[in-house]
Amino acid sequence: PGPSTEPCAAIAGPCQLAFKYGAITHLAVGEVNQVSQFSERSNRRRQLIDTGQQRFSFDSEGSSTIFSPGANEPSTVRYGGGSQASVATALRSSDARVTLETRAAVAVCMEVFERMAGSENGSVTLQRFTEFFRETFPGSDSDPLFEKRISLMFHKFSREDPDAMSERDFTRIWDRFVRPAMRPKPALVIVDFQNDFITGSLSLKSCPCGQDAEKLIPGLNKMVDLFNDVVYTYDWHPEDHISFIECLGKRKLHETYTVPLQEVTIGTEVVFDIAGEAVVQKMWPRHCVQDTHGAQLHKQLKIKPNAIIVRKAFWNNSRTSHTGLTAALRKRGINNVFVAGLAYDACVSFTALDAVSEGFMTTIIRDLSCAISKEMTAEADSRLNAVHIPFISSDSITKKTLTKPVPWIIVWQHAEKFC
Repeated sequence: PGPSTEPCAAIAGPCQLAFKYGAITHLAVGEVNQVSQFSERSNRRRQLIDTGQQRFSFDSEGSSTIFSPGANEPSTVRYGGGSQASVATALRSSDARVTLETRAAVAVCMEVFERMAGSENGSVTLQRFTEFFRETFPGSDSDPLFEKRISLMFHKFSREDPDAMSERDFTRIWDRFVRPAMRPKPALVIVDFQNDFITGSLSLKSCPCGQDAEKLIPGLNKMVDLFNDVVYTYDWHPEDHISFIECLGKRKLHETYTVPLQEVTIGTEVVFDIAGEAVVQKMWPRHCVQDTHGAQLHKQLKIKPNAIIVRKAFWNNSRTSHTGLTAALRKRGINNVFVAGLAYDACVSFTALDAVSEGFMTTIIRDLSCAISKEMTAEADSRLNAVHIPFISSDSITKKTLTKPVPWIIVWQHAEKFC
């Protein structure tokens, strides 16, 4: 049979996702009160992938079957059955040492697999695999390399049979990037919206592009209201920072650098000798010195209660240590970040690149980011395109779109690292 379009029984809370392959219920700890009745094909015991934890299955008669490693027999928990059955209490009282989220994730994965396979042979063809991604994640038609990339993904993960993907192989791909892409949890990252970049010593209005960052404030404040989780990053320097042109004569130059100091201007790259190592640094006027007015966020920018505050984003400026942002986002379950702020062709683009390298799905809100120069913007565009970081306009972002499956290019942004 072909893909199912049967309606799903109503469920409580914000954890329902419907797409061409049937209504698939997303279950998360603290959110689940009810579960929809799965299709009749769910009645059979599934050969679920063992991920090192218990394996889990629902059936439409009201039982949950838990397969524990090392156990001779699976255990069964009754949760009442029916499309309005409550499962949270029964599952939490189970003896199985596995979280509700893990159990639910496996159950949903297998439900998706069964609906996609369209047969009882326990495998998925490339055609069905391609159809699933095309129908689930928007924007595939605008990617001229979509079918080539899907084929690469399919054959990379089909370890048991190059022409058919097994349940085991599909579970690997599901866990790594399909499930996060189908149920994103977003955060807004506002980069360096500080006084010195707006009206101070390094004001973007005085840079070649001449852009007025204060015009971004209404749009940024709208986004702050829209997102549940917001990060504010700060450029945060000591008074004698190596990047300050005022401090140029305070450090030893590397022997390979021969440009006279009097010829160094704003934007010049200088090579310093730091403990015998050549360190390249672009020069800027003194800016965002710790605990000064210039380092403060603009007074009209809304500050979200319970926001994450970071002095620099994912890495410090020299990339020698993490700032703690990755851990803070992971703790909140964030897997999808939207980056905006100052400046697009400097810290915004580098923050987005770091986010991808840390495993976050990443998008830049381009109309809420100002740039320094056309030359630097072209360089930033090239770096971002290389890792498939897309742009989005702020007027396209709503509460509804933030909870929908991400665009196809975001899926590939994450999947390419495994291919």
